[in-house]
Amino acid sequence: HNERMNVYAKSQKSALINKVNANGTLAYSKRFKIGPNNNNVIPTFELLNNEIYLEGVTFSAEFPVTNQSQFYSGGTGFISRLNTNGDVLFSSYLGNMNSLLPVKAANNKLYLLGNTAFSNYPVTDSSVNAGSTDNILIILNPDGSRIYSGYTGGANADVAVGLAISNNE
Repeated sequence: HNERMNVYAKSQKSALINKVNANGTLAYSKRFKIGPNNNNVIPTFELLNNEIYLEGVTFSAEFPVTNQSQFYSGGTGFISRLNTNGDVLFSSYLGNMNSLLPVKAANNKLYLLGNTAFSNYPVTDSSVNAGSTDNILIILNPDGSRIYSGYTGGANADVAVGLAISNNE
């Protein structure tokens, strides 16, 4: 493919995704509202199997979701998946977070690692926020449904800097 994908944040209020065909014409353009004002959160994106994954933290309850996930004031992690035509396959809030690293795909699952100072992050296990900030590990099915979500970290402040996944999980 000689197509180009451009993703950028405009004034930290919205993410704009443009797909440009090889002949220079615009295939599609999608805008996602990220926050109300200067919240200094810029979304990241990954191109995996010719699909776009947009992830980050939003301060906007107007961010478009395709499920009944909950928005949290103070910053809510999100992930959206778009197919090659720009159709939104899923878009979901993840829980209250300070930051979120780009998604990784392996073993037919999606893996995200983020950071939160909130003690009420929605977990699927019995993990608890043990420090002033803890990392959050999230594992999703390709359709966006949650497999696992839990705190990782110790008694001190933890900061997620990377995620590596083996084929053995």
